[in-house]
Amino acid sequence: MLWSSSLLLVFAGLAAAEYGWDAGYQYVYNIDARTFTGMHQVSDQFSGIYISGKLYVYAGPDDKVTFKFQRLNYADLHQNFSGGWDGDFGQYQLNFKSLSNDGVAQAYIKNGMVNSFVVDKGTSNSTVNQMKSILSALQIDMLGQNLKKSKMNDVPKGPQQFGIYKTSEDSITGECETIYDVTPLARYVVQSQPELVPLPHLSDDEEFIDIVKTKNFSSCKKHMMYHYGFNGHEGWKAGSNQMGNFLSRTSQSRLVVSKKQKSYIIQSSVTTEKVIVAPHLYNSQKGIVFSRLNLTLEDYSPYKGPVPSINNPKKFYNLAYLYEHGRQKRSGSSEASSSSSSSSSSFASSSSSSSSSSSSSSEEHNWNQSLKRKIRSATPPPHSSSSSSETSSSSSSSSSSDESRDSPIRQGSYSSSGSSSSSESSSSSSSEEYLSPQPQFNDAPQIEFFPEQMVNFRSESGHTVENLVRLAKQIGKYLQNPNNIPKDSVLTYYSLLSYLAAEANYQQLQQATEKLYFPEEKSNKESYPDYTSWQAFRDAVTQAGTGPALKIIRSWVESSKVSANEGAQLLAVLPRSARFPTVEYMEYFFNFVKSSHVQNQKYLNDSAILSFCDLVRRSQVDEESAHNRYPIHVTKSKVLEKLLSFLEEQLRKAVEKGDSVKIQVYSRCIAITGHPKIWGIFEPYLEGKILISHFQRLIMIAYLGDAIIVHPNAARSVLYKIYENEGEVPALRVAAVMQLMKTNPPAQLLQRMAERTNYDHSEHVSAAVKSAIESLANGDYKARPDLVKNARLTANLLTTKNYGFQYSQNFIKSYVAKEHSTLEYQHYLTYIQGLDGLFPSAVLYNLQRKTGGYVHEPQTISFMSSSSEELLNLLFEQSGFGSYQKESNHHKQPKKGYQSKYTYQKIIEILNPQYDEPPQVEGNFFFSFLGSPRFFAFDNHTIEQFSEYFKQIHQKLQKGVNFHETKYYNQYSVEIGFPLATGVPFIYSYDEPTLFYADVEAKGHFQQEQDKNEYYQVPYKASTEGTYKFTWSSQKRGKLGFIAPFNDQKYLAVVEKSTQFYIPFVGKLQFNGPQQYFQASIQPYSSLSNEQQKIFQHSTDIYTTYHNLYDIKPYIKGSYARRVHVASSKQFKKSFGQAYTGYGFQVEAKSENDFTDYFRIYKALKTLDYDFISSAFYNDLVHTLANNYYAVSFDPHYSSSEKVVFKLYYDNAEQGGQHKKTTKLTNVRDRRTKLSGSNPAQPSSVESRVDELFANAYSGIQDAKAYVFDASVTMEGSQNKGQYVFTYAHAESPVSEKSRYLAYFSASPYEESQNAKPFKAAFHATFKNAQVPVFNYQKAYESDPTSYVEGQINFNDNDQYKISFQGKFEQSAERKNYVKHSPYSALCQQQMQHNHYIQQACRNASLHANVLDKYQITFNYQNVPEEFQKSTYAALSLARHNGYQYYQEEFPGVKNEAGRVTFRARFSEDLNYFNFSFATPHFNSYFENVGLHHQLRPFFLHYPAYNQLYFYSPYYFDTKYYASCSLDGNEVNTFNNQTFYYENEINMPVVLAFARPGEHIESTEDSDEYKTYYYGGFSVIAKNYGSNQKEVRVALDDDEIYMRPSGNGGVTVTANGETIQVEENKISKWENNGNIMEAYSTPGGNDVASYFPKHGIQVRYDGERILLSVTNHHRDRVRGVCGTFDGEPVNDFTTPSNCVVKDVQQFIESYTLTEPSYRGSAKQHKQQSPTAACYPRSVVYGDVVSDALAGRGRQLTTSSGNPNDIQGEHSRMPSCSSYKVHIIKENGRACISRRPQVSCNPNCKPTKHIEKLIDFHCMSESENMTGHYLRMVQKGANPDFSQKAPNSKMRVMLPESCTSS
Repeated sequence: MLWSSSLLLVFAGLAAAEYGWDAGYQYVYNIDARTFTGMHQVSDQFSGIYISGKLYVYAGPDDKVTFKFQRLNYADLHQNFSGGWDGDFGQYQLNFKSLSNDGVAQAYIKNGMVNSFVVDKGTSNSTVNQMKSILSALQIDMLGQNLKKSKMNDVPKGPQQFGIYKTSEDSITGECETIYDVTPLARYVVQSQPELVPLPHLSDDEEFIDIVKTKNFSSCKKHMMYHYGFNGHEGWKAGSNQMGNFLSRTSQSRLVVSKKQKSYIIQSSVTTEKVIVAPHLYNSQKGIVFSRLNLTLEDYSPYKGPVPSINNPKKFYNLAYLYEHGRQKRSGSSEASSSSSSSSSSFASSSSSSSSSSSSSSEEHNWNQSLKRKIRSATPPPHSSSSSSETSSSSSSSSSSDESRDSPIRQGSYSSSGSSSSSESSSSSSSEEYLSPQPQFNDAPQIEFFPEQMVNFRSESGHTVENLVRLAKQIGKYLQNPNNIPKDSVLTYYSLLSYLAAEANYQQLQQATEKLYFPEEKSNKESYPDYTSWQAFRDAVTQAGTGPALKIIRSWVESSKVSANEGAQLLAVLPRSARFPTVEYMEYFFNFVKSSHVQNQKYLNDSAILSFCDLVRRSQVDEESAHNRYPIHVTKSKVLEKLLSFLEEQLRKAVEKGDSVKIQVYSRCIAITGHPKIWGIFEPYLEGKILISHFQRLIMIAYLGDAIIVHPNAARSVLYKIYENEGEVPALRVAAVMQLMKTNPPAQLLQRMAERTNYDHSEHVSAAVKSAIESLANGDYKARPDLVKNARLTANLLTTKNYGFQYSQNFIKSYVAKEHSTLEYQHYLTYIQGLDGLFPSAVLYNLQRKTGGYVHEPQTISFMSSSSEELLNLLFEQSGFGSYQKESNHHKQPKKGYQSKYTYQKIIEILNPQYDEPPQVEGNFFFSFLGSPRFFAFDNHTIEQFSEYFKQIHQKLQKGVNFHETKYYNQYSVEIGFPLATGVPFIYSYDEPTLFYADVEAKGHFQQEQDKNEYYQVPYKASTEGTYKFTWSSQKRGKLGFIAPFNDQKYLAVVEKSTQFYIPFVGKLQFNGPQQYFQASIQPYSSLSNEQQKIFQHSTDIYTTYHNLYDIKPYIKGSYARRVHVASSKQFKKSFGQAYTGYGFQVEAKSENDFTDYFRIYKALKTLDYDFISSAFYNDLVHTLANNYYAVSFDPHYSSSEKVVFKLYYDNAEQGGQHKKTTKLTNVRDRRTKLSGSNPAQPSSVESRVDELFANAYSGIQDAKAYVFDASVTMEGSQNKGQYVFTYAHAESPVSEKSRYLAYFSASPYEESQNAKPFKAAFHATFKNAQVPVFNYQKAYESDPTSYVEGQINFNDNDQYKISFQGKFEQSAERKNYVKHSPYSALCQQQMQHNHYIQQACRNASLHANVLDKYQITFNYQNVPEEFQKSTYAALSLARHNGYQYYQEEFPGVKNEAGRVTFRARFSEDLNYFNFSFATPHFNSYFENVGLHHQLRPFFLHYPAYNQLYFYSPYYFDTKYYASCSLDGNEVNTFNNQTFYYENEINMPVVLAFARPGEHIESTEDSDEYKTYYYGGFSVIAKNYGSNQKEVRVALDDDEIYMRPSGNGGVTVTANGETIQVEENKISKWENNGNIMEAYSTPGGNDVASYFPKHGIQVRYDGERILLSVTNHHRDRVRGVCGTFDGEPVNDFTTPSNCVVKDVQQFIESYTLTEPSYRGSAKQHKQQSPTAACYPRSVVYGDVVSDALAGRGRQLTTSSGNPNDIQGEHSRMPSCSSYKVHIIKENGRACISRRPQVSCNPNCKPTKHIEKLIDFHCMSESENMTGHYLRMVQKGANPDFSQKAPNSKMRVMLPESCTSS
């Protein structure tokens, strides 16, 4: 009770005290200040500074308190602190130095808070900051006079014992939210910790109060900050309490006070600030910068002597950190002046000062006001005064709109979706950042907290130029020895050079240029150091990012020091490297871009404008980026409006000129800016008002990624309208889907899109939507929770169709690593499949990474073309591929007197087909190369210059190429700085400097073969011979620490990781296209100099240091650098390779963590731990920090091999043919096949392996086609020779039950030894597959599909060392019964009852009827080499490990036959699961109920009628090599898989399909049925031939193949009237004038398969039915009854007139040929009836850009609005116009527009009309609701018809704008 009473008195006294200092008394405090940095989670080694001294406080009247600092000394400490950095330093020998002269400050303190203070004008800024830090530590707001509104506020009053409340408190770190915790301090605590109350007697009642102040840096009014390099969309503010996972910051002050009469006495004050940082953003082990200021009371006594005075005062109004360069650059804004005036008058009321003091204080206040800028709050403004958080941390809460919460990379604790003044979401805040002023354009910027300050601006005397030149020359010198690049710290020197360039003015850079510039044409071996020095300086200046740097780059361009591609690379870096995009900087850059020096240079002109557009978005449009990326407040510039006007005009001119390249460049540039006005620019093109190609419109959509980030709602509006317009080009709709998924679409929109896949006519669009939603639904929920949730809720609404890769696809993969949760990444892969080719017309890939909360620059690569097929054709044509047809030696002329009625040319004349104009070849590709994002656009004119390019390459190679390219770039650069509690600046930086160095000196040739008598797939030969040296070196460097301005030292903890690859060699590279081989003869470069070459190096260096600011050298080379050791280093060194290859290599490893991380990687690879592998490789492999070094070196001293020769060879040929390698194939084959009992894969010699395996592959296989691949590596020395070879051969035939696989491997070490022994293995397997029918399901079902395999593996050419095997593949009764009762079999049975045997259902049923599901293979082995046994057991161990849940073993009692292993497998009836087992001599292994994904079935299941490659494609990609069309009875199934029935008999010839005239397409199909040849024209015609029979005619140019039923139920085939004998077990070949046919009868039936390899078609025919197949290269290039083969069934009924009909009979008649005349009536028959409905395949342009987005009428809202509103529109309208629904009455219907359209109000008139195509919903006027809606509109209402389905489109005239009449 006594204690409580006394405590109440203390609180009451404190509350009643007028101020905190007792007037007339002197206080003496001991100062203990320490600031240290180190990797505290790795080691206790720290670097820092310790300050001690005395503080005398004289309390005077009128709130005036004088502070005198005496005997301030400091000592550098750099060692391991076993007791930690907060322990007693008495045990260490400290070398104290005097800090400065004694200083005095006079403060005016009201109620414990400092209002202002005065120092002498001569006091340095660093001393002032130290004073401010101490004053900050001694102020207490006990009365809550700066209270912030909060529910938690409870200020101690009256009898209250405790308190907790929030204030806004000024301090050295700025004015930030501060939480006070006030509690009594127990007496036993005082006794146990006497340092808290050093003078306990200074209390009236011996009671003490414990006050803890905690700062919240996430809520500051004055935030002293420096930051650079952040993306801006991380979701947090720089310098806040928590910056993702890589930086956290806390500051806490503990003050213990005692009551003494009417004042309180601060017994002790301890302020502790900790900044914990991951040095490389993602590390689990972090470093720390620790700052503590401890003030302890030593004496309290009356003082009657003179108080120290200040003669030349300088006044300050706040305690915020004083910038070192603050007075040199200041901004006098009106806001600053107003604030300054207010503050001055406030201060004048409390004290008086001299005029000079007042002037200086006003100046300082103006300066601080000029620094601040508004920052949007992390949280939205409160709804009421009591809505603040009640938690003590008061960190920002998460509050974001639907669109921003799931941005492409998951945001942090908050997310803001607004980006610019016209952005879609913004929120107000009272938070202000105090940043450095904008530097003058020509001057060297002087930026506070710059982590690499190297220029002493106080005493600069020309050293900058000298240092620039010295550093550049040093780099050039070191680069001559690439071996030592990491050791010599070349990349660190480059970083220093770039930082130094950033601190130089224009004159200094100009002087350095004059001393360093060295033109490339003058470079030679002696002058390489000079040239590489210039390149280093060139790239360093580009990385500087300052105004002087930009100006000097322009001077380089204008003086031709850099030009064309070199200049383009430099300008491409600027958007990422720019530090100070001031108004002057942006204007200068824009003028530079428009200058003639840029516009007239190829590559440079495009790169310049694209780079500037990128920078404009980052600095002018995207406010998040502008606020968080740059170290200054970025002022909006008028250059944005100028740029958009310039781009709009340039785009218009390019369109008028038809300049495709410029259209693409300007369209991309406009999209890059991301400004809302881009919609108005794109509107006339997207809506068809100005006609451009569909590809050019596609570009405008495909490159909207940046605009989506800035304005997702607006983009969603446009994209959704494009997507829902089914009359739009499918490619544009697919691109719109791709971009829609990036706007974080709400669930409602996804549901609408999913539902549309069930009825959308475009399969490509439906496939894109389905793949996008399904991939999102399968993504990581933690990465994008809302979007993934919406996708999962929507997935069940999608169509059940399976779309293969022949359709457009969108894949979105999000991932959060579990092993290392600081890693997130998202993959976006989109490919747009054109309608006319096998290959995609566009592929776009984007990788977005987030590590430790930092959002990296997206890694993007894309390729787009108007038509992949047209592009390939033009490329092949210009490159000479396929230009020379293979001529046959046995030409056959048409039979004398025979003349076909239906030649291809005649058919074309009759049908007179009309086509859309083929698209112009145009395209582009985008990628990042050597740190430069590059965009290259091309068109047909570009491709047509290829022959000239090839000639230039040939000429350069003949003259000799001396190529010396050095490129430095910085992939990422992140910097942070802010003041610490002790008044010193904290600094952190992370960068990734990288070097690519190529040194090539070579001669050679590059030429095209011109042999007219031979066909070459690749008609080029190329050869180069010379010296090649390639170096790629990268460094990742993170450093954290602080700067002590008073002694010009920085104290750092540094983690550096370096990786380098260096590949030097002398060699000859040869490529021979006609002979189909590649050969490289290589000799290590070091063999010429006998110097050991380090091919690979990787190191991690962790160290602490303190370093002079102006000592320009790598920190690790400084005098005080000291490594941070984790443990004693383990070393490993081993030589290898000499015996095997003749080359000596050495592996060297040093590590302080026992190589544990690399063992973890090995284990993860072994166990397929994908999560660890992914996170490990993204995070540099190593998860823990320790010093290490790894190197792989080539040692010429232990190398005797002189050169190594690599060879690759491939060929294919038919039986009896010749492959390129030899013409003696037949003799070799005959000799080998006579070796009874030998392994056919075992050649008589290594040299003859290719010929013999090639011949043996098809030995005994009728009409086989064989393929061979050979790879070899040969090491040649003066005495020894080593060789490693691998040869593979395969042969099969459609008319033989056999197929064979051969493989041979031979290893002959360079020097044989105990460990290096020769090894050979020969493998052969021969399959005997049942010949089962595929044209008749019933026959296929009844046939026996059992198949067999036998083979052998021989080792070391010895029949005693071998493994032989025999296998049987069967179909189980259960599987057979399952097939019989399957749905597709039942449907097929129904179709067969109607005599339909080859519809899609029956083809599938026939396919599955012979699937084999029961396997048994027996292996017999003897004398198997030990190495092979180990590999087998390792494979079994891996299978057991990964399949442990399915695995069982049986050991006891197992006594199987020795030397035998039996493998058995059994699949479930539905093929979804399987069991397999191994029976070995010693144990049995069982795997049961193992799941089998349908994509893996081709690798496990055996189909006797088809090879596995045939099934790999449809199962894995859901596509095939070809598409099929069937004519079965009166039903046609088109190439697009649409089935229709026709009633009338086909009594006149009907064209099933014909190729587009003049089309020549090259096939790359590689199977038993297809061959690469040059295609010609063809047509396939069908006609009735008696009862239920049909005849077929295939026209190949002027040749005709005629097929008809024969009298014995078979088929007769004639070619130009000549009968072709077709047999079941033999391929009949016919050839004439280059046209080829291969025909054979299929097993078990009467049908004939005819294949036309030159034309890429196959016809199966049984007299009644026709199955026509064409390769994918005919996509959208055929017409006829079989449809268009473009993947879109809606286009199938396209007539020769190139319009689409609905009536089946009308469609068939359009392709009917009348007899006998081909002219007159036949042509008239093809004309459409005037009343027939035939609609052209034209594009329907939609109204996709609203008036608001286009800038007409309404303005784009800046609020986030409703994310479900896909229109993104706002209701505000100008007074003269409004939005109303339109009504049109026609034919008894009332049509109401789905959305309101702009109209002029009364007394207003339109200024101009525009025509728009608008969606309407039409209703009968007789319906009741129709009248209701019409009355609503008459009364001025706008009924919402947006959810109504559009059933009509009409063109209406609308006012573009309105004006008063």
